Amino acid sequence: MIERVLASLLFLVLLTASARADWLEPGEPLTRERLQSMLFANLDIGTESSDRRMELQIRQPALPLPNRAQGRIQLNLVDISSNPDTGMFDATLAARLDSGEQSMIPVSGRIEELVPVVVPNRTIRRGESIDPNELSIDWRRPDGLGADVLFEIADAAGLEADRFLRRDQPIYEKDIRQVRLIRQGEIVEVRFMAPGLELAALAEALDDGARGDVVRLSNVDSGKQFRGIVTSRKVAVVSKSPIGSHP
Repeated sequence: MIERVLASLLFLVLLTASARADWLEPGEPLTRERLQSMLFANLDIGTESSDRRMELQIRQPALPLPNRAQGRIQLNLVDISSNPDTGMFDATLAARLDSGEQSMIPVSGRIEELVPVVVPNRTIRRGESIDPNELSIDWRRPDGLGADVLFEIADAAGLEADRFLRRDQPIYEKDIRQVRLIRQGEIVEVRFMAPGLELAALAEALDDGARGDVVRLSNVDSGKQFRGIVTSRKVAVVSKSPIGSHP
């Protein structure tokens, strides 16, 4: 997954003299938000959308950057270069006073495409069914995310938690499972169907089981153990009669 994200990072390009300028008023510091806005406006990284988010980290200079000038300062990004494999970039910010004085400020950082991950809006306990209305999409850095993290709410809807799911923490495939229709220790209905014949009996479930699972069962009258296929809530079907021989 991380390789896919890195591969999707767009190449950053050299800026030309037509790059958009910004202005600082006298005494106004250069903030992280202001510099990030300039970088996003001038970098050729496309635009964010409902299915695409970018994060820009600035490592240099230390921000906010104080401004002791008595007049307005014009800011221009005059050049930028990058490593498309890592997303790291280096740039130069030109700060020019109305008087003509100018200084160059080195800028460096990293731009990274975020990935959408599924998170619960509340803590979900093991064994609870997962309501899609209790899930949301959060945008995270790919670093540290496992390959089996869920990207779409539909992948978890209608399943149940196989472990404790913490609020706002990414959900992984290993965290969820099919809803258990039969639970160990429950008394369930066991059905045997053959041409012209249908038998039913009660049995104790010796295993948990989702739809289609084969579980062990114990006849409540005879104690005889056998196996059945889970078909619905508290119902299993067997290939041999659960109450003995039949015509």
